[in-house]
Amino acid sequence: MAGYLDRVQGKTLYRIMSAACGSAFMLYGWDAGVLGGIQETPQFRAAIGNPQGAFVRRRLTVTFGHLV
Repeated sequence: MAGYLDRVQGKTLYRIMSAACGSAFMLYGWDAGVLGGIQETPQFRAAIGNPQGAFVRRRLTVTFGHLV
């Protein structure tokens, strides 16, 4: 497969890269939406000890997002 990718140029390369980047942005947005909804549920908050404050919630988002 690496041999095939070495020959990709021009419009084909542009289309492949556009599809890969578009997919990455879409999946990142989907992940952020799901994670944001999960963090607001009472069950999740109780499981992590009900953290308070904006800094704690942002930190939790970053940490939890990297673990999943």
